[in-house]
Amino acid sequence: MSQVHTIAVLVGSLRKESINRKIALALAELAPATLKLNIIEIGDLPLYNEDIDGDSPPPAYSAFR
Repeated sequence: MSQVHTIAVLVGSLRKESINRKIALALAELAPATLKLNIIEIGDLPLYNEDIDGDSPPPAYSAFR
């Protein structure tokens, strides 16, 4: 049996009906059994602000990683 490779797919648009999101979802469905495509949601990630960057990252960033 072949090894399964996992690939993260980031969609830059937050729109539910985004064309890029639709393409990413279609690719995930059409991918061969040796590829697992995970659609990564970025809507909950905070914008980076160096002024408030502390020793610990925001919880949303930790969950993303």
